[in-house]
Amino acid sequence: MDVVRRGEELIVRRAIQEEGDQILLRERFDGAISRKLRIPDWVDADAVTADYTDGVLTVRLPVADKAKARRIQINGLGAARVNRELSTART
Repeated sequence: MDVVRRGEELIVRRAIQEEGDQILLRERFDGAISRKLRIPDWVDADAVTADYTDGVLTVRLPVADKAKARRIQINGLGAARVNRELSTART
């Protein structure tokens, strides 16, 4: 299995090959599979991780710090009153 980040794409590839005796009945796909996914702008592409456990591939796409919500200070006339009202509304 291979997971690659190329630019804004996440590419997952796997080659499936069965070995052993002569196959009488096959219920699984035999060959190569590949999927390409576009990584959204809000993902921290450098922090993407992948884990393969018990036949399940889990790919984690963490939210980039720049995409997380943040409080914006209000400036100007009456700003102190507005900021005070907002802080009391949260409690």
